[in-house]
Amino acid sequence: MKTLKNKIIMLFFLVLYIFTGCKQADLREQKGADVAGTMAGPMGLLSVVSPVQLKNFDYPVGSTNRLFLGVACGNFDGSGIATMAMVKRATSHVIFMRSANDGSHYQIPFSFDVSTAGNDFKGIAAGDMNGDGVDELIILRNGAGITNILVYKIPLNFSGAVTLLASIQVGSGLYNYKGIAAGDFDGDGKAELVVAKDAHSQFIFYALSGSSLVLKGYINLPDGAAVNQWGGVAAGDLDGDGKAEFMAVRNGSGSDDDILVYKVSGTSTWTVNAAGSFNYAGGTTHYPWLGVTIGEFDQDKTNGKEFVLYKNSSSYFSYHHYNGTGTAPSLLSTQDFSSETAWPWTGIAAGQTIINVGGDQLVGVRQKTGGTTLGVFGDIQTRFNAKKLNLSRNGFSFGSYHQAFMRNADGSLNVAGLKTFCETNKIYTFAFMVADRWIDPSTGTYPPKGTEYKALIEFLELLKSSGSPIKVIPVLVPPSESGPTPSYLPQPGDSPYIGSTELGGSINDERALFSGGPGNPNANDFAAWFKLLGILANKYPNLAGINIDDFDHNTNETGTKIFTRVMLGKMIKNLREQNQDIAFIPTAYYAVTTGQNWVREYTDGFIFYFRNEKTKNPTTIIPPDVTRTGTAWNMHGAVVLPSSDIAGGQNLVNTEINDFSAWQANAYRLLFLGIYASTHSQSTTAPTAFTTDKLMGVAKTNAKVHGLMIYTTQSPGTPIGSAVYARFNSWW
Repeated sequence: MKTLKNKIIMLFFLVLYIFTGCKQADLREQKGADVAGTMAGPMGLLSVVSPVQLKNFDYPVGSTNRLFLGVACGNFDGSGIATMAMVKRATSHVIFMRSANDGSHYQIPFSFDVSTAGNDFKGIAAGDMNGDGVDELIILRNGAGITNILVYKIPLNFSGAVTLLASIQVGSGLYNYKGIAAGDFDGDGKAELVVAKDAHSQFIFYALSGSSLVLKGYINLPDGAAVNQWGGVAAGDLDGDGKAEFMAVRNGSGSDDDILVYKVSGTSTWTVNAAGSFNYAGGTTHYPWLGVTIGEFDQDKTNGKEFVLYKNSSSYFSYHHYNGTGTAPSLLSTQDFSSETAWPWTGIAAGQTIINVGGDQLVGVRQKTGGTTLGVFGDIQTRFNAKKLNLSRNGFSFGSYHQAFMRNADGSLNVAGLKTFCETNKIYTFAFMVADRWIDPSTGTYPPKGTEYKALIEFLELLKSSGSPIKVIPVLVPPSESGPTPSYLPQPGDSPYIGSTELGGSINDERALFSGGPGNPNANDFAAWFKLLGILANKYPNLAGINIDDFDHNTNETGTKIFTRVMLGKMIKNLREQNQDIAFIPTAYYAVTTGQNWVREYTDGFIFYFRNEKTKNPTTIIPPDVTRTGTAWNMHGAVVLPSSDIAGGQNLVNTEINDFSAWQANAYRLLFLGIYASTHSQSTTAPTAFTTDKLMGVAKTNAKVHGLMIYTTQSPGTPIGSAVYARFNSWW
């Protein structure tokens, strides 16, 4: 029961939030209307953390073999996505679940048993203890005469067997352990672990050294049952200094604080220092905290991470921001989610189980004989809305691809001319192909590698300095579409506008980010490309997206194609470490909807190029339109348009749009319609202006489509160009 004083304080803050929060929301809405789709930069701190219940999962359905004791989120398999590892006493002690991009879950067909004896599990954690960029799985168990802490390496792609990297028996091994956590406490780039117990040396820290766990330090607190009712421990960088803090929560008594924070100083030799102690309830009132986790919940990576407390009564979850040693944490939000007092959550964790959304999700598991045993909670809408707004003008994005037409006499790009062309013809979103393909007519030679990349930087510089609203999406061509020498592959260069200020440290040449170095940068190093484009997006607000051409022709979950789970994980990690707001929207075709569901987990959406591929309708209707080479069906043609547009027509384009949208399985994914307005590798002739115009109209009126991309940029004096730019002018 809260005291009257506490009620008055809470009422005051509620009124303050209603007043200031609503006013701030009004100002945001007004500003959004004024700027018509521009963004000044990263979103910054959310005034209120507003997670929602994304999905509940019942695993296994109707089974009693699901009494879960804890959960940890980590990049265990190198995929770049936090997988949920869940531990239970029954056989298959550890199982793994993955979130799809809509928040639903599916079990990975991989599990393992810790041992045949000793399954009194007390905690599970994740952390990169050996610094290889992939998290280890750490398990804590009780028992005399057995190892209590076990560190496992999970095989890449969950293919193979687990490896026990290290283990240790703590003392006699028989203690009442209360939890385990992992974090980089000393800032050396590797995670250490800490275990909690309810007696002398309550918190013990270990680091991994080769195949051994080495003692790094410990914390002694007063003994006694009343002061050692620990409910959970967590680790994470609360103050944003690059090193993790350690947090422990308990059900205190009297004047004891319930939330204790510690910080490590030193590297080879540690000193563990108190960094704050607090009582959320205040005074001598205490809540029986059952768990705590630390994660990036407010989507602002500049202010440290936040923490979530859990108890088995309403409000079950409370989100907080750490304010340093001497100031009480700020309350950001309280939530009940799907909590039930009869079935308390036995473990909570934080991690990016869904990527590209700007922050972590909260995950909870519990022991229940029916219904929800796993829940995921978070905010996947806010960052999507920001990316959509950044790419939209008056609620829609309309763009054009390819800059072949705008060349100087020597074959170089006329940057100023391209800007004028886009603004004159109201091309709001321009897809810029980063490839050195244009010959100098006077010499018959191609330009040096990186020339078009440097032109991209000049274009972004000009747009930024002039305050132009034009948005730019660099297009990277993968190996399968690279073409003959000189390749269509994107070649990095050394732009005079980008130096050590942007790149950090002693690097002043963009090519140094790539394997091969400045002398021979690897154009296929897409992880480096994504890091570089994230850096550029921080400097240039006009850089709003990244496209990979023919993306779904180059994806293979664990195989030999370039875009595997591991590669995409590295790419997205590099991108999001630099920038949260740029959208990754690669090119895909209808065939992707019949397979490759996993690729959805890595993108912000797709540019879906329509080719009438679902039915491949061969109907010939006058006037005829584009026919795909070597086949009988119309690439666009009258058959894709409804009979209201032309006699005998069928609205096949909306059918494919709806199918593609359904395949994305998430309302918070961008969908652009790609429209061919030119010849290309699969078409013998260009479509008609009539068909192009009608397809643009379909894209604009279908509520599931957020934008369109014209392939390729058209001359205003042609019939198709006139149709395209008439639409663009009316939408501007």
